Amino acid sequence: MIFRYILLILMFAFYGCWEKMPEQASLPEVPPSDTASTDTSSFSFEPFDEPPKLIEYQIPHHPRHSTNKDVRGSVILMVEVLESGAVGSVRIRKSLDAGAGGLDEIALQAVKRWKYQPALKDSLPVRAEIVQAIDF
Repeated sequence: MIFRYILLILMFAFYGCWEKMPEQASLPEVPPSDTASTDTSSFSFEPFDEPPKLIEYQIPHHPRHSTNKDVRGSVILMVEVLESGAVGSVRIRKSLDAGAGGLDEIALQAVKRWKYQPALKDSLPVRAEIVQAIDF
């Protein structure tokens, strides 16, 4: 929990934006994918006047069939928000439960379905990369 607050303070200090966490909601189980990555070296923050705003989302919960029901914490993701507001690439910055069907994969699949109001630069939509935490 303290990590999230430190992360938010750093985001505000260095990038000038606050990332609001959405309310908890349910999400159906999602199939695993091979897109998980922990490499964040190719991400770079681009300047924008207005940060992206989350407008359509569902927060995933622990799957009922999970063998790791005792695992609690946050998956921290780097999310690319495209000019259209759709989610582009998503990468894991801090893993919680890696592997097929793990909490990392469930968080990745959930965020890929989200829709944002795009970031704005000079009143025009621009691509942006943001940090998003998913709590389990």
